[in-house]
Amino acid sequence: MGELIDLINAAEERKPKFGDDCNGCGWCCLTEVCETGKMRGGGEMLPCKFLTISRKCGLVVTGTAKESDIGANTSCCAITQKEAIGASA
Repeated sequence: MGELIDLINAAEERKPKFGDDCNGCGWCCLTEVCETGKMRGGGEMLPCKFLTISRKCGLVVTGTAKESDIGANTSCCAITQKEAIGASA
C-alpha cells in the first residue's frame, strides 16, 4: 500500500489543475477506476489494473477502448482533495 501512496503522490506533483489540459500523469487511474475500466473487468481495486508502467491505459493501447471512452487527452477531470478544499475556501 505504501508503494501505491508514493505513486499517487508523485503523480499528483505532475497532475494539471482540474480543467486544464490532460498531460497523462496517471493520477486519475491510480486513484479511481473509470466506468470503461469497470465494464471491461477492472473492478474497484486500485490502481486500475489497466494502467501501464508508462502511465497509459492498456485498454487504449490494445485498441479495446478509445481515448474518448476513458476521458484521456481532454481536460483534467480528476480533482484532488487539495483542489477540492481550495475550491470551497
